[in-house]
Parts: sequence; structure tokens; C-alpha cells
Amino acid sequence: MNKHVKVVAGVLALTLVFSGGIAIGRADIDVTAPVTASAYQSYTYGDFDYIIEDNEIEIVACKRDIKEAVIPAEIDGKPVKYIATDSFSDRTNLESVIIPDSVVTIGTSAFENCTALKSVTIPDSIVNIASRAFKGCTSLESVNLSKNIAVIEDNAFSGCTSLNAVVFPERLKLIDDSAFADCEKLSDVTIPESVYRIGVMAFENTAWLKGKIAENPLVTVNNMIIDATSCKGDVEIPAGITTITGSGFGLSQVTSVTIPDSVTNIDRMAFYGCKLLKSITIPASVNYIGEATFTECENLQVITIMNPNCTIYDNYRTLEYGIINAPENSTAKAYAEKYNRNFVELGEEIPDIPSTPSTLKKGDVNEDGYIDPVDASIILSYYAYTSTTEDKPVMDIDEFMNSDLF
Repeated sequence: MNKHVKVVAGVLALTLVFSGGIAIGRADIDVTAPVTASAYQSYTYGDFDYIIEDNEIEIVACKRDIKEAVIPAEIDGKPVKYIATDSFSDRTNLESVIIPDSVVTIGTSAFENCTALKSVTIPDSIVNIASRAFKGCTSLESVNLSKNIAVIEDNAFSGCTSLNAVVFPERLKLIDDSAFADCEKLSDVTIPESVYRIGVMAFENTAWLKGKIAENPLVTVNNMIIDATSCKGDVEIPAGITTITGSGFGLSQVTSVTIPDSVTNIDRMAFYGCKLLKSITIPASVNYIGEATFTECENLQVITIMNPNCTIYDNYRTLEYGIINAPENSTAKAYAEKYNRNFVELGEEIPDIPSTPSTLKKGDVNEDGYIDPVDASIILSYYAYTSTTEDKPVMDIDEFMNSDLF
């Protein structure tokens, strides 16, 4: 049965109809729940409010000023199985929590913005860390994960700015989008071989990822490219890579990318905003091209797709620019016909695509024909350099862009 926060039944039912939410339990417990088809009686035990369903207990709220949360394994002989969505969120005094191994589910945003929470242990009964479960827990320094965790959902620990290390269990399969984004101090990360998917910007703005980029701008983990945003010029992906993860090359300054036959999956937004990319060949090994893969690649002239059965995410922006060059009777041709795109059958001559001369615009410091966040980043970096350097004379902006400082 799908577990979620249920609404208190009784005389407040009419209030639910008109307000869309209701305070559950005592005055010192502040939590709202949306109208649902089902309604359950709420009870109080110590610092917690809970409901009962199928002889199992779900914690739905706690005291607003709680500092130490010791969640019971059972109440009146009934097992505590679930921690509901938002049940502990925004408890800014909460410093510690003990979760018993009777609990099998921690709900979405369950501990979001518990800014005083310093450590947490996830019992082995938990196999999934829900979306935003610990997002914004800025004091969280350590997390002991269940050995049985298989999935860490999107934004589960994003914004945990004090978190410096995490040990992933050997059974982990998926680290979803932005799961550890903006965990600035996170430097000690070991990803087991069991992980087969890492989502968009899963480790964005972490010390660990910055260190990996410094070693090699083409960051790979378990035969996946997880970040290539710092790559420039012509890039050859090494043999053995199987996946280009979401936003992998996004907004990079690559001019060409050679994809080996080992790659089978190109995830969503993988080449988003690659404005210097003019052509690309996707080998027959690739079975999937994700959503918005080539969105805002304005200078892309030809996309060659060798696999006639490649699954292409069904949206007009997936292959937004360029001639589609693919086999007859292919999914790529069907895509081109559906979205009124230019198509050339594989083996036929590609027509000349005249290049439009561009006039350099003021502010277009990298001379790619666009004034965009890349230019802003360069200008800000150059301003920081000129404001702090003791070098006399200082480098001009072109010299700076080609130096080790940029």
C-alpha cells in the first residue's frame, strides 16, 4: 500500500474542503497535509504525532522546538514503519535523531532544513533516501548510510554545506540529480562499482568534483562521464565509456566530440548549450538519446545517428538544430518528419551549409557570437584577477583566457 501523510478525520473535515490543509494534533506541532480521499485519526506519543494503518505506525509530525528526536521502534505494540513527508522539516532546533531499524521509509523532505542537525544514522532497514530528505541541513557533518541503500533520490543531501565525507554502500545503484549539489566541503567520496547511474549535477559545487576536474576535465566514474563542462576544443571520449550522464558536456566550449562504440546511453541535456559544436556522429552502439540533449546548440549543423532503432526522447528540442543524418526507415527519420526537421539519408551527400559571418559584439569576450553566462564568468574571473594580482603590467583578457589562471 502506498504510504503517505493522511489527514485527521472528524469534525474538521469541512475545514479541509475549504482550506486545503489542517494542523495535525497539538498546538505545539505544526504540520499541514493536503486533502486526500482517506482520513485517519491522529494520536500523540511523547514528542510525536502518528497515525495507524494496517496495524502499522507512521510518524506524521513532531514538536516544533524538539532538540533530540528518539523515534520509538513501536508504540502500544505496533511497529513504527514510516516517517512521513515533511514530518520533521524546518525544525531548526533539532540536533540529533535516532531512527530505529523498524522504519522502512523516510518520506520526501522529512528532515529538510533542519539546520542544527549534525549527524544521522540511517538503519539497514532503509533502502531508499527520498527526494530532499535532508536538503539544507547545513550543520550536517556526517551520515552513516544503511548498507542496503540502493537509491539516493534527487536533492537528498543538497545544500548540506558542512558535510565533508560520505561512504556509499556496495549495494548502491543510483545517485540521482543534484543529490549532493552544493555540499561545498564534501571532499571524501568513494563511489562503489555497483553504481550504474549518476544524475544531472549530482556532485555540483563539491570539493570532490572540483578536485576531479583539476586532475582531468573529463571526469569519469564507473565508465560514465559525470562532468565534462570544463572541456574545450576537440575531445575524444576514451574507449570503454558507456554513458554520458545528464548535462555532462553542458555549456562547455567543445568544438568536436568523438564518441566511441562503447557508449550506449546519452542522458538528458548531455550537450546542452554547446554553442561551439558544429557536427557530431552518434555511433550505432547508442540506444538512447535523452531529453534536450542538444538544446541551444545553435551552431550545430549536422547530427549523424547511426543506430536506426535509437530511442530519441520525444520532444522537439531534443535535436533542436542541424540536419539529421541517419538511415532510411529509422527512428531519427520519424523524428525529423514529426518535427519538420531537415533529414538526409545516411550515405547521401550533405548539402553545403553556409556559415553566417558574425559581427563581434561588445561583451562577447570568447568571440563565439553570443553574449551569455560564459562571457559573464570570464569577465568576473578576469576582474578578480586584476583586483588582486601584484603583477605589473597585468595580462589582457585574451592572455588571461589562455593562461593557467582561467
